[in-house]
Amino acid sequence: MAIHIHYESGSVSHVRTPLHGLTYWLLEQLHLFSDEKLELDVEIGRVKMFRSNLSVPSHDDEQLIPSVVGAIERRWNKTPEFDEEADSQDQALEILHWLEEWGDITELEFNKWP
Repeated sequence: MAIHIHYESGSVSHVRTPLHGLTYWLLEQLHLFSDEKLELDVEIGRVKMFRSNLSVPSHDDEQLIPSVVGAIERRWNKTPEFDEEADSQDQALEILHWLEEWGDITELEFNKWP
């Protein structure tokens, strides 16, 4: 599966799993509220890749979802509802849809990976 996530800021992430998507969303949130400037690392055509010194939990870290929920609570003073008994991929997908409902993600596209 490939997920294309379009953010309100105009940036786009192309990821393989919902957990990867939350990792990129969290990194973007940290940059929105940080004084750190992103460094352009590579530019190929329309694709730009940036380097960051900020640290976020990786897609396989058990602290990723609690960190994302904390960032959501700080920003909207709300907590997304998701099945806490579900596996982390399903939880991440529910949170991505919640972020889309609240307008921070403007579009989620699901495709087969090429």
